[in-house]
Amino acid sequence: MKKVIFLDRDGTLNIDKGYTHLIKDYKLFDGVIEALDTLSKRGYTFVIMTNQSGIGRGYFTEDDFFKFINHMIVDFKKNNIDIEAFYFSPYHEKNGIGKYKKKDASRKPDCGMYDAYVKEYGDFSFENSWSIGDSLRDLQATKKFNKEIKSILISLKKIDDADIDYSVQSFLEVLNIIK
Repeated sequence: MKKVIFLDRDGTLNIDKGYTHLIKDYKLFDGVIEALDTLSKRGYTFVIMTNQSGIGRGYFTEDDFFKFINHMIVDFKKNNIDIEAFYFSPYHEKNGIGKYKKKDASRKPDCGMYDAYVKEYGDFSFENSWSIGDSLRDLQATKKFNKEIKSILISLKKIDDADIDYSVQSFLEVLNIIK
């Protein structure tokens, strides 16, 4: 059965400059390409799941988001890394504007993006899959969906929380955990 690694985007794969959406601001963290390449060779499938409240707040458009994420996916493809799917939530219950001002199950820490993935791609091996993010919100969504999926927090600060299985300081360290 398929093994999946669910990846947050901003602050996990790429440097987060705050509502990052411009291609000129695209910069992956050191070690991301090398780690994803190794994990791909170990048989993992990659899915990006990202909150993008900057859309809902009116800071940038969905079109801006798609340009940025497509640029990232093309960069990964150049390095023989395939992203099976990506999901995003543009909503923000308090600070959203117009159609984006609402509570939506797709926004992490809720697990609607996971539900959408299963609906579109079918089941996968929970116990052999992982979630990697830079915030508790990312990993809380994972555990709300299924507690068997293991979680890795990438953070310079040590955080103790039941929703975190492992904590590392850089993406390359992920390889020491996912064997």
